[in-house]
Order: sequence, then C-alpha cells, then structure tokens
Amino acid sequence: GMSMRPLSEIRTDLTEEQPSSYALAAAGNTSTKDVTGTRHYTNSYIFYAKESAQNEVDRQDNNDFLERLTEWIETQADKGHLPELPGQYVAEGIEVSNGMLLDLYEDGTGLYQVQIQFTFYKRS
Repeated sequence: GMSMRPLSEIRTDLTEEQPSSYALAAAGNTSTKDVTGTRHYTNSYIFYAKESAQNEVDRQDNNDFLERLTEWIETQADKGHLPELPGQYVAEGIEVSNGMLLDLYEDGTGLYQVQIQFTFYKRS
C-alpha cells in the first residue's frame, strides 16, 4: 500500500494528474474568544491523495491508508506532538474527520480526502 511521504512531496491545493500524488489545501478558519479574553483559532485543511482506484484491492488499500493516516495524526495529537508555532501562538490540538473517496475518474484514478482541523491560541 501507500506509505508516508516526505513533506517536500506534498503539493499545495492540487494533486498532480498522475498517481501517486498528495496535496494539502486550506479550507477555511474560525476564531473565538473565551471568558478570559484569549482568542482561539481553528484552521481547516483538506489532505488529498490521488491514487489508482481501478479495482477492489486498490480501493481497499487507499481506504486503509486513510485510516492509518487518521490514526497516526490522532496518536501524535494524543501524545502532545503538535507543531511549534512562531511568536505567541501555541498549538492546542489536531482533529481528523471524513476520510473518503471524493471522486473517481475515467482513467481509473481516485481522489481521496481527509479533513484536518488544527486549533491554536495566542498568548496574551
């Protein structure tokens, strides 16, 4: 099946036409203020994976990859292995949802996605 790739192989916003290709796209953000006045931010991203999806084995492998990726991200968050942010920003957590086949193309490739929500706050 698929394996973890170096960050340098992950494109911005769009995958390449041929598999295997991966991309990370920003998908919006929100902010809220708590009772102490601390502003909390949530940035949403979509991780795309374009892979061969011609047969049942390919599609099972692709779904297994999405499950492993989701589990790996959740494990990192549970262990407190979060990104270090610049300045007064502090990472709070990462959540993953909606791993699925998004589109199936005539050439036998499929576009899969996982949604990622990254939360952080700004120290006062």
